[in-house]
Amino acid sequence: RLVVVLALLLSPLALYWIYSSGMPAAAAWSVQFVPDSVKEELGKQTHSILEEWAFEPSELGERDQASVVAIWEGARENLALEHQHYELRFLKASEMGANAFALPDGTVIVTDELVYLLRGNPDAMLAILLHEMGHVEHDHGLRLIAQSIGSALVLGAVFGDLEGLTEMFLGSGAALVQSAFSRDMEREADTYAIEHLETLDKSPRAFAEALTALMESHGAGVSNVASKTLSYFQSHPAIEERINDALRAAE
Repeated sequence: RLVVVLALLLSPLALYWIYSSGMPAAAAWSVQFVPDSVKEELGKQTHSILEEWAFEPSELGERDQASVVAIWEGARENLALEHQHYELRFLKASEMGANAFALPDGTVIVTDELVYLLRGNPDAMLAILLHEMGHVEHDHGLRLIAQSIGSALVLGAVFGDLEGLTEMFLGSGAALVQSAFSRDMEREADTYAIEHLETLDKSPRAFAEALTALMESHGAGVSNVASKTLSYFQSHPAIEERINDALRAAE
């Protein structure tokens, strides 16, 4: 009976530790062994899904594209980047609006709407590009995939054929854990952007300006972070906190 009671008490604690600490550490360690060919294939598949899901071919003019490419190339030339295979792409996202994404293979997607939004503030655009580079440099996409696979394997091993219970965990607890991982990774990418803005002799205030513009473009003021129009930000650290961190770094 004592063994049964201890098992009932310790099993949830063990699972919690696996999800909160063990899985992220294992994922961060394992991605170093992923070959470039796998990263490229993941990037292609993700890009195809994004195009089918909510994106259209870019309608940016040559001047707008050239201005962002110049910022992008300037950052790449002046920073010591560990990831060697970077590529910048533009897509239109009428429903999603201003945004940017980093794929596992080093592809960074910038929406037309983001280019229009930050057209008059090249340092803010640089800050967003650096943020996405931070995701690539830290292998965040691969780490999330590794964590998801690890979660499925652990739950399958623990619950065996109890498919309903496993699906419940995968659909609720795992989703919450992945959200927490995402918040940690966003902070890591924020730090990367702020530090490398300073490396390029730019003020971290540019990152605060970029975040403020993004937030306002999604239909809310600084005090209304919980707005449904800001679902993208709800899975990330509080937007006000991120803006304040950038402003403190600028000071």
